[in-house]
Amino acid sequence: MAAGIFVVLQGTGVLKWPADSVMIADRAWAVRGAVFAMVGGIVVWLGRRC
Repeated sequence: MAAGIFVVLQGTGVLKWPADSVMIADRAWAVRGAVFAMVGGIVVWLGRRC
């Protein structure tokens, strides 16, 4: 989940570190990061159910 949130923040331009990242202010990366974070949340949720 944390990695997905990091990608969302870079994709939206909120987080501009590292400065030479290709993901900064690129909406496609923001969408991919959101999907990645949701999948991570589902995995955590399923893991806690057991």
